[in-house]
Amino acid sequence: FGNQDGAGRWYSAQTLNRLASVSKAVAGVLLYRLAEDNQIDPQALTADYIPDLPPHHTHTLAQLTSNRGGVGHYDEHGLGTLYTQYDTALDASSLFWDDPLQSTPGSAYLYSTHGYTLLGAAVEGATGQPVAEVLDEVLGSGLGLPDLQVEDRSVENEFRSEIFNNDNTVATADNISWKVLGGGMECSVEDMALFCKKLMSGEILSP
Repeated sequence: FGNQDGAGRWYSAQTLNRLASVSKAVAGVLLYRLAEDNQIDPQALTADYIPDLPPHHTHTLAQLTSNRGGVGHYDEHGLGTLYTQYDTALDASSLFWDDPLQSTPGSAYLYSTHGYTLLGAAVEGATGQPVAEVLDEVLGSGLGLPDLQVEDRSVENEFRSEIFNNDNTVATADNISWKVLGGGMECSVEDMALFCKKLMSGEILSP
C-alpha cells in the first residue's frame, strides 16, 4: 500500500490512520452502547446533558446522530481552531453553539460534523468523563481494540501514518481534537476489521 511516513516505513495492517468521517459511524455505536448500559438516552434532548447549551438547541441526541439536528457544517461554522488542543468536546462545542440552527430539528437532513461535537459534549455530561476516555473504555481498549482511539499526536506512535500532500510530501498535521466524534478518531485496519466483526456478531450491540 506504500509508505506510512516520510521515513519510508511500509504501510501495514497495524498502521494507524485517521478515520475522518468514519468516526461518525463509530460514534453512533458508542451512543447506543451507552444507551444499552443505561448511561444515556438517545431520545433525550441534548440540553439535558449540557446545562450551558444555548436554548435554541432543541435537538435530541438521536437527531444529531442521524444528521437531523439542524446544526450546520463547515460552511456555517468553519473548521474549528486547527492547531489548538481541546481536551473535551464541551470546550470545542462552545466555539459554535451560539450560531443559529440551519433548520428545525427533525425536519431536514443536514450533514454536520459539528453536530457530532455536540453529541460528544452530551456523552461527557452523561458519563462525567472526557469523550476520549469514554471511547477508549467502551469501544477501544475495553473491547481489546486499543488502536481505536482519539487521535493525539502529542503521544508518539511508530505505527501512526503521517499526513501527505497531493505531491507526496509530508504535510504538517492539523489538530483535530475539536471534532472527536465527527472526525477525530484513528485506528488500524486490523482493529477496525475486528470492531466490525464484533459489531456484526452482536458482541457490542443487541439486535
